[in-house]
Amino acid sequence: LFTDTFLLGLERGKDRFALTLQNSEQAVFQIVTRALVAATGCRERSARQVFIHGQRPAGV
Repeated sequence: LFTDTFLLGLERGKDRFALTLQNSEQAVFQIVTRALVAATGCRERSARQVFIHGQRPAGV
């Protein structure tokens, strides 16, 4: 499990993934794995970006 890590590159082989990663602890490094789960988080959007208009929208 890597937190605060940036994915620089991803290569898919026949049955493996090769990832090039960077973080503050290990600098740039590469790992090879058979399975990959990516959890990227989410980006919050403002009320206007999801089309809720007005100062006090009803039902929100």
